[in-house]
Amino acid sequence: MIIREVKVSELNEFVESELFTSFDIKPLTPQRAFSQLNNPFAKPDDVALVFAVEDNRLLAFAGLLPDMLATGERISCNSNWWVKPGSNFLAIPVLLKALEKCNHQMFFTDCNLKTKTILEKTGLFEFRPEITGKRFFLRSCFGSVLQRRKKAKLLIVAARIFDFVINPVLNIITKSFLLFVDRSGFTIQPASDSDKSIAQFITENSGDDILSQSVQKLNWIINFPWLKTEHTQEELVYPFSNVVKNFSQNLLVVKRQNEIVGVLIISLVNGMASIPFIYYKRQHISNITIQIRLYLKLVKANSIVVFNDEVASAFANNGLSFFFTRKIKRIAGYAVQLKDKINRNKYFQDGDGDVAFT
Repeated sequence: MIIREVKVSELNEFVESELFTSFDIKPLTPQRAFSQLNNPFAKPDDVALVFAVEDNRLLAFAGLLPDMLATGERISCNSNWWVKPGSNFLAIPVLLKALEKCNHQMFFTDCNLKTKTILEKTGLFEFRPEITGKRFFLRSCFGSVLQRRKKAKLLIVAARIFDFVINPVLNIITKSFLLFVDRSGFTIQPASDSDKSIAQFITENSGDDILSQSVQKLNWIINFPWLKTEHTQEELVYPFSNVVKNFSQNLLVVKRQNEIVGVLIISLVNGMASIPFIYYKRQHISNITIQIRLYLKLVKANSIVVFNDEVASAFANNGLSFFFTRKIKRIAGYAVQLKDKINRNKYFQDGDGDVAFT
């Protein structure tokens, strides 16, 4: 058994290699490799993947996604950590090798409680207080949710009937609320590539962000996604999400007359929306969330998840109704060497790390 690494500059060659082809489970997808090659924060010699292999069998891997702190210092997000059943003893060695290859400048933005417990025992990582977000349901989607969770067919049919009956009622209620909403000259529209004021707006309204924010970063995420829809995806076995039924991601601008008051990305995956990145003028946050709600209605989103406290509060109090809401949790952490650097600023964006890609 040996532990190997793949640098950013080697990704194309790796995914076309005989070794990669021989793996029954792949440590990354070709579209992710292509995206990493275009990462504006990556350098050719940055390590993007560490994996354990024996006799052409993939046993474990840990991914790295180069990024940058708001102060300009380079760090890497751990992006995916997997071990083959029966090879659990390799999980920590592979991750520690990845930690070494990024000079102990590693962070996580969305790990689970089990991962947190394992990493805390090493003494090499610390974690921020658990982040509580909300999923706001705009429509009933019990049928599709139960189908994804592979529940009993009869239960799925009953849920779909309920969805069919309740959603027209919810549409009428939403339209009624929208008739009485004061839009006060606000609009939401796709961002123009030629609008240089967007870059300036992001710079001026990301002062509390832990990671570097820029329009270049947002364009990279939109133009080089990791997710693919079923009709375009190659057949391969990958242990993390990479194939979805429907997917879109758009950079949007909210304006009050001709003044930019908000810039954001909205991701829509199988009807479930999120706001990976948002920059805004605080005094207009209520009207910004109203415009987002109008956009969500236009694209027929079933729900939206928000971890930003100000945005979630504005959604809850802007006068528009929701079918129901549900609390969700997220855990973010970092190598102990990053403690002082990470805690200089307040927030991770909802899509920081690799979350915007998944």
